[in-house]
Amino acid sequence: MLKIFVCDDEIAHRNKLTRMITNYLLMKDCDVQFQFATDDPMMILSFISKHKTEGIYFLDIDLKTNLNGIELAKKSEITTQQQKSFL
Repeated sequence: MLKIFVCDDEIAHRNKLTRMITNYLLMKDCDVQFQFATDDPMMILSFISKHKTEGIYFLDIDLKTNLNGIELAKKSEITTQQQKSFL
């Protein structure tokens, strides 16, 4: 099952995106599960290293931490270059 992750330091954006995703998943029949939303990029890296799972990642670029969203994507090797999409 594909998992969805959100990493954004702004709580309003994180909550809005979480609501939008969960509402969509409730309306659609798909093999996708919302895993979690966080402001801590290290939480995403920890989960990925423990669970070796594929997912869809919504990453804020400026996370106001030592690690920004682009660096998080690189460190986690979330996708191949062709599959990355920066919004």
